[in-house]
Amino acid sequence: MKERFSIDRYCTLVLCALTVFQSTAVPIRIGPRKSPSVESLSQAERMVSCGDLTGAVKVLEQVSTNDSWTCFLVGDFYGTHSMLPTQRIERINWWMDLSYRLADKDGKRQIAGRCAGGFGFGKYSYPTDDESARLWLQRAADSGSAYWQCMLADSYAHAFWGFERDGAKALKYLEMAERQNHLKTYHVRAGMYENGVGLPKDPKKMMECLEMGMKRGSRVCRDRYAANLLAGLAGDERRAEGFDIMQRILARGEANDPG
Repeated sequence: MKERFSIDRYCTLVLCALTVFQSTAVPIRIGPRKSPSVESLSQAERMVSCGDLTGAVKVLEQVSTNDSWTCFLVGDFYGTHSMLPTQRIERINWWMDLSYRLADKDGKRQIAGRCAGGFGFGKYSYPTDDESARLWLQRAADSGSAYWQCMLADSYAHAFWGFERDGAKALKYLEMAERQNHLKTYHVRAGMYENGVGLPKDPKKMMECLEMGMKRGSRVCRDRYAANLLAGLAGDERRAEGFDIMQRILARGEANDPG
């Protein structure tokens, strides 16, 4: 049976670990028993702070590999500590892969999403790595996350992170995300119409997608829609409309806001 992975449980363990760092008077307990993973992480944290990186890695590598959340904690420790050795990428992937394989469906989605964001965008202080980003982005999308399905569609459409451009796969994952009504789908579909990848090149339909996304609250679609109007893509008579939208954006202090 796959173990249920809970991000709430992870956060609880991290809070427990932080308590250990601040006070060693009372041993941390999770339920009726001590949690070896939290104790090991707190010990590794102290070693890192003292510059004993070799010792920290030795402690981490002795942690149990029998459950998803423990493996996740160790993998994330490697991810968030940039001072650890240069094999960080290998060790993050090794531990996170164990965690992923042991987790249930919801856990797989959370683990893959964190790794995709970490390796793809450098979030959480993770090292960026295209090969790892491709692996976890694919897993995150296949786990059912509409957001990562959009990101994978965009990656296939524009060859991000070393993906080969593939219009058919881009459209496949876009449609999967659209079935979940994700807001980002308007932006992605507009880009495919703009560049003729996976869909026929069609500036009119591109603008329609951006307008629909803008009306649903996408600021990315709104900004692109206004910029295209200013560029005259909808005719010179509508440039003023684009200017008005841009003025409102600036007045609200939302310029370059990715929301």
